[in-house]
Amino acid sequence: MALNFEGFLLNPFALIAITIVLGGYFGRVNLRGLKLGSSGSLFVGLALGYIVYSATYPIALISMILFTTIMTYLA
Repeated sequence: MALNFEGFLLNPFALIAITIVLGGYFGRVNLRGLKLGSSGSLFVGLALGYIVYSATYPIALISMILFTTIMTYLA
């Protein structure tokens, strides 16, 4: 059985786990006396959300166009 890496990275639970772990490490970084703490997870979540959205943008765009078109004709 082959590992489906793309499917794993698009799994919402995997993304939450990756965000928490990376955010914890990012929050411990000390830059000129400034620590982000738990806000590190927020910034990592924003970055991961942008990356995943950019990777799946064509699929999301086509889905939204189809949904809007179907709802327009049904209304």
